[in-house]
Amino acid sequence: MTERYTTTAEYDHISVALKSYWEPFNNLLKEMNEFEPQPLSAFGEKRKRLFEQIQKMNPHMSNEEVSGYIDKDIASNESPGMQFWKRFSDRLMTMQATITLLSQALCEAEINAILAVGLYEKGLADQFAKIEKSDIRTKWLEHPKKFCPSYELKKDAELYVTLDHLIEQ
Repeated sequence: MTERYTTTAEYDHISVALKSYWEPFNNLLKEMNEFEPQPLSAFGEKRKRLFEQIQKMNPHMSNEEVSGYIDKDIASNESPGMQFWKRFSDRLMTMQATITLLSQALCEAEINAILAVGLYEKGLADQFAKIEKSDIRTKWLEHPKKFCPSYELKKDAELYVTLDHLIEQ
């Protein structure tokens, strides 16, 4: 009986999932680049509501003290940086985490497929289960040498630099 092996193409599904974020990510970048914060003068209604609330809760404060407190609050909470943060931080961080995890999964699925096929073709398929448990950096740097002794992934190569950055993320 001929020895057989199977490998999944899970990297194809991960690649499709990752590519599905390309347009939303570019749209988010465009929206971020086009963002124009509102001037502090645009928060007059908020200022008025806060003034009434604080004055009711603190009747001993003078109008000047309440105004000073509110002006500091609005200057801080509605600064251009805070407006940007409120508008984009959740979406950007969610997208960054999702893209990072999918990218890491794709890199791991790709190297696992390469290792599975390469080891099988050299009659070393029994080593895959142990190698698969290695960290992703070792998989890319060392394990292809088991079936391709001349393999070298130089640490200054763009692929390695990108992989290193991805691992850090």
